[in-house]
Amino acid sequence: MINILISGYLGFRNSGDESILYAIQKNIKENRSDVHITALSKRPEETIQNYKINAIPAFNPFKVIKEIHRSDILLSGGGTLLQDGTSTRSLLYYLSVITLGKMMRKKVMLYANGIGPLTNRINRRLVKWVANGVEVITLREEISFKELTQLGVSKPRIEVAADPVFTLDGVSKEEAARILRDDDISTDQPFVVVSFREWKDCKGLYKKMADICDTLIKKYQYNILFIPMQRPSDIHVANRIKEMMRHQQRAFVLKRKYTPDEIIGMIGLAQLVMSMRLHTLLYAGIKNVPMIGFVYDPKVQYYLDILKMPTAGDIRSIDVEYVMKQVDDLNKKYETKVEELSNISRELYVLADKNDKHLTDLIEQVKAGRKYNG
Repeated sequence: MINILISGYLGFRNSGDESILYAIQKNIKENRSDVHITALSKRPEETIQNYKINAIPAFNPFKVIKEIHRSDILLSGGGTLLQDGTSTRSLLYYLSVITLGKMMRKKVMLYANGIGPLTNRINRRLVKWVANGVEVITLREEISFKELTQLGVSKPRIEVAADPVFTLDGVSKEEAARILRDDDISTDQPFVVVSFREWKDCKGLYKKMADICDTLIKKYQYNILFIPMQRPSDIHVANRIKEMMRHQQRAFVLKRKYTPDEIIGMIGLAQLVMSMRLHTLLYAGIKNVPMIGFVYDPKVQYYLDILKMPTAGDIRSIDVEYVMKQVDDLNKKYETKVEELSNISRELYVLADKNDKHLTDLIEQVKAGRKYNG
């Protein structure tokens, strides 16, 4: 049995990061029966229940060290873990886990990572030193490859792949419609999915988003469905936007917690997605639903460019009229955009599959090493 340990932003009730874990473990289980998976999680009991894998507390150093020692392969990712935009403390945590893995002579892979921002000079040197010691790195964006190049990371195998969620399908339309009905949300009227998060320096953003939602309702007769991707913070944001709307009776906030597959399925029923959450946009791409992204991070703009979808611009300078023009333009060429998304999502599926091909190579190396050692 090959023991794989996954380190990431797990157990924080963030659908985007949870979908990465879901995709990784799903792809491993579908392709191999000789692998045992453990995840480092803030809420290990929830991770065990949701994904039917083993999990241990991510911040219990004794258990983490023991599990690293027990593992054969350490996966760090996916998502944007190696960055100091959130805090240097989180960066040091993920670097420490990787370093322990190398000290214990484990195979280490940075799996579908985003890299940066890294603004601190010492942090940049640490990332260079640690990343140069792993076996293989797959990246979900070309901009992350440029960042690694600038850092001087060149020793491991490095390949630009795509976010693992592009290997997911979501639940069926029938199942998604049933879920929405059970949450007292009608699917009789076309609806727009809105997914926003808390963010600094965005004065007036929520009022502008409320005005956009009201205009969508008045001009196109759409309903609005707020999908929180991280609970409970996104629920608070959704409710704040809804409270500012004139047509609150046409806006709904998902009440319950749902799996990534269920959220993907619900997004597949939408007419349009408007989001600053990256994975809400990626879910829309999977289901070929046209979208408009609100950019707070270069990774959002990167995937909008890849998906050939319009941007509302930087969240600090949103213009309601400009956003509505983007909506009008999308609706004029709607079917063409759906077909275009279908072709692009198939290409991204192939790219995302590269992550697992590199993991398979590591698994075979471990097996070969065991055979060689007797």
